[in-house]
Amino acid sequence: MLRTEFAAPVLRGRPVAVAIDGDCRVVQIVPPTFQGWAVGRLISPNAGIVIREADAVERQMLLGQWPTASVQICHSNASGVLAVPLFSEALSVVRLHLCDDAVASNDVVMARFDGRQYWFDRIVARNCEMACLDTVSAAVALPDLCTATFATNLALNDEFVH
Repeated sequence: MLRTEFAAPVLRGRPVAVAIDGDCRVVQIVPPTFQGWAVGRLISPNAGIVIREADAVERQMLLGQWPTASVQICHSNASGVLAVPLFSEALSVVRLHLCDDAVASNDVVMARFDGRQYWFDRIVARNCEMACLDTVSAAVALPDLCTATFATNLALNDEFVH
């Protein structure tokens, strides 16, 4: 008998990739308005329904599957959170998903990277000086770094999440 339940981070209106009995599939989530850490059940080969929100232990089990990355928040508002990975050779600005409401600009947080997306794990330090401000400003014009246009461009690169 195939297992049909799964746990996954869900972004509103986006499909998720889930592994069920070793088979990876892309699943559309019902209800499409749900966003958060979900425990779900397949209702068809390409659709799953949220049974309930994942508890703290289930969330940590999911996060624990992925490597850690320290990131510093460079922009946070209602449309999302942008961060700069610290200790990375490649300069980039990334979208950080499913953040705690308490996250603010200049906070350093522990994120988890699933190979496609950065997921919030926990706050490490509050209101730190921008550790990589010189590097960021050399590569990206700071006025453009945190604009709605830049955030929109990042959103366009997120086709689906794991």
